[in-house]
Amino acid sequence: MTRKFIDGEEIMNKKDFDKKVNIDKPMFQSFGSEDQFVNFINDQNTPFLNSFKYSGGKITSNFSDGYMSGAIFGLSNRCSVLMIGSTSGVAEVHSYSSADASRNWKESIAWKSDIQRLEQEIADLKKQIGGVLSRLLTHLFRPRKAVLA
Repeated sequence: MTRKFIDGEEIMNKKDFDKKVNIDKPMFQSFGSEDQFVNFINDQNTPFLNSFKYSGGKITSNFSDGYMSGAIFGLSNRCSVLMIGSTSGVAEVHSYSSADASRNWKESIAWKSDIQRLEQEIADLKKQIGGVLSRLLTHLFRPRKAVLA
């Protein structure tokens, strides 16, 4: 590897480069089960960054079809995962700790289309509420004819 210099000072040699980049393992993983996925995470003892494909069935409720791909990165017993459903269009971010499960979390990602759909639903509901309120007020305050007994 060529040495990298800025202003005559070496900024990265091969030893430093090898420490920073995952070059001793494949950069792509394919998992056929949740156990393989978890074992991969637990077996890491150096910083890692991998892309992956998962086709082992339902791993979370949002990925009901069981097919996803994404990126996984972290160190030792702690990692983060970006998962995107291959057929569902669902995306989630996860953080795992094999040492302390109470620190695990996940969050779904809303796409722009999700936000637009919700905005349209809100606008439709406002129209419905406005129509019902208008009819109610008209009914309550309309002039009534006097009834002679």
